[in-house]
Amino acid sequence: VMDFGLYELKDDYLDEVDPYFIHYSRNQREEVEELLKERLKKRMRKNGGDVDEVPAFIPSKLEHIRFGPFQRVGMVLHTPLACQVLFYALLHATHTTNDLLSETMVDEALQLIVLALEDGRRGAVAREIGGLDLADPGNGQPCDRGGLWRYALEQGYPSGRGAPMNLLGLVLTLGLKPEMKQWKPKLDYIYKLFREGGPRIVSCIDDYYAHLEATPMGSRVLKSAMEETKAAERKKQAARARQAAILADFASRQQNFLSQFGEEFDDLSDDDNANASNAAAALAAALDKGKGKDADKTRAHRPLWSTLSGSCIVCQEECDGAKSYGVLSLVQASRAVRTAPLTDAAHVIDILRLPGGLDSAIPDSSAVVPQSPDEASTMSSAKSSAPSRTSDHLGTANKVAAGAYGAPSGLKGFPVLYHERGVAASTCGHLMHTRCFMQYCQGVEAK
Repeated sequence: VMDFGLYELKDDYLDEVDPYFIHYSRNQREEVEELLKERLKKRMRKNGGDVDEVPAFIPSKLEHIRFGPFQRVGMVLHTPLACQVLFYALLHATHTTNDLLSETMVDEALQLIVLALEDGRRGAVAREIGGLDLADPGNGQPCDRGGLWRYALEQGYPSGRGAPMNLLGLVLTLGLKPEMKQWKPKLDYIYKLFREGGPRIVSCIDDYYAHLEATPMGSRVLKSAMEETKAAERKKQAARARQAAILADFASRQQNFLSQFGEEFDDLSDDDNANASNAAAALAAALDKGKGKDADKTRAHRPLWSTLSGSCIVCQEECDGAKSYGVLSLVQASRAVRTAPLTDAAHVIDILRLPGGLDSAIPDSSAVVPQSPDEASTMSSAKSSAPSRTSDHLGTANKVAAGAYGAPSGLKGFPVLYHERGVAASTCGHLMHTRCFMQYCQGVEAK
C-alpha cells in the first residue's frame, strides 16, 4: 500500500490520453503530446508499421453521450454565439498592435473548433445539425451540415479591416501566416474536418484558394507556404537517408570486425558475445569520431570571439544570429555594496584590525560567548569604556559622523547612508528569441 514508483501506461490505453486534461498546465500538455507521439511511434515499430504514418496532430478522443440529460451538451459549440466567440478570440489573439500572438488563446480557440467539428460528426449532435452520422452511416445522407459548419460560412463579423469576415475565412487566412507555423498540423486537421461539411463548404474553400492564387500577393503567399512544406519534407527525407546510411555503415563495420576476429570469439559464452558486440560498437564509434575530427581539422572556422549558442527554450529553434536572442536574466536594484564611513572612528578601527586576507578562519576569541547576567553587565561596562579610551587616544572622541548610527535606539549598526545603489543580475542560462520572449510575456498577461 505504501509503495512508491513510476508506472507506465499500457499501449492499449494510449487512445484514452487527453493532452487537454483540465489539470494539465501548458508545459505538461506539450510534454504529454510529445510522449504520446513517441509511444505511438514505438507501437508502430513494434507492429512493423511505418513511423511516418503517425499523424502530426492527434485529436482528443471524445466520449459521446448517448443517453441522459447531457446528451445535447455538444450543441453549445454549434450556436451562432459560439461561432462569434471563436471568431473574435482568434482575431484578437492574432491581430494585435505589436504583431505578437497570444499563444494560449490561439491554442484554446483552435482546440474548441476541433471539439465542435469532431462532436458534430457523429451521435446526437450530428443528427440534430443534419448531415451524415459517421457513427451510424445508415441514418443519414451526405449533405451540407449545419451547426458550426453553417455559421462559420454564413455569419460575417466586422474585423476593422474592410469587408466583414467569417470564421472559415479567418481560419484559412491564419494557415498562411508564417507565425502560425507551430499550429500548422492542427489547422490542417481543421481544414479536413471543414471539408466534411458538405459540397457547399468544399466549393467555398476551393474558391478561396483559387481567388488567392489569381492575385500577385496571394500567389506569392501560396508559393511560400508550398516551399516551406516541401522544405520540411526534404528535411525529413534527408534525416531518414542519414539514419539509413548510419545503420548500413554500422552493420558493415560490424561484419568486417566479425570477419576478422570472429574465430577468436567462437568459444565464448552468450554473455561474452554480448560484451564483444558492445566492444565492436564502441570501436566503430571511436573510429567514426576520429575520422570526423581529422576531417574537420582542415575546415575548422575559428571566430574572433565566442557567443552563446543553443536552442530557444520556447520555439526550440536554433539561436544562430538570424533572429535577435539573449539569455534570460533578472536585473533588479540592489544596495549590497557599501562604502566605509571614514569619519566614524569605530569603523576605521574595525578596518585596521582586519587581517591581511579573509581566506583564513576567524579566531574563536572574537566569537560571542553566552554569559550570566552579572558577567554580561561587567563585560558590557568594560567594552563601553574601551572604545572611549581608544577614541580619546586617537583624538576622535565625540566626533562621530552625523547620521552614522541612525535613530538613538542604543543599537549600533552600519550607517544606512553609506550603502551604494546599484543593480544585481541573476540568470538561469537559457536562451530565448526576443520575439518569443515578448509572446510569452503577452501570453502570461492574457492569462
